[in-house]
Amino acid sequence: KITNMSGISQLKNLRTLSLNNNLIERLPDIWKPLQWLEELYLRNNRLNCLRDVSRLSGNLNLRQIHLMNNPISNSLADSYV
Repeated sequence: KITNMSGISQLKNLRTLSLNNNLIERLPDIWKPLQWLEELYLRNNRLNCLRDVSRLSGNLNLRQIHLMNNPISNSLADSYV
C-alpha cells in the first residue's frame, strides 16, 4: 500500500494517475509539474484535508478527481445535504 507520493512529480507527461486503495492521508504539494494530468483517482484512501485537494486547482488540464470512500468525501457530502 502506498503512503508516500514522493517521486510522482518527476512523471511530467502523466495524464492519468490511479492511487486507489492505498493509505494516503495527505496530498503533498507536488502537482505543479504534472501539467498534463487529466484524471486523478484517489478512491479508498484516508484523505481528510480539503486544503490538500485545493492545491490541485492550478492544474488546468485536470478534468476528473475521484475521492469516493475517503474521510474528505464524507465531509463534502455532508456539506451538500
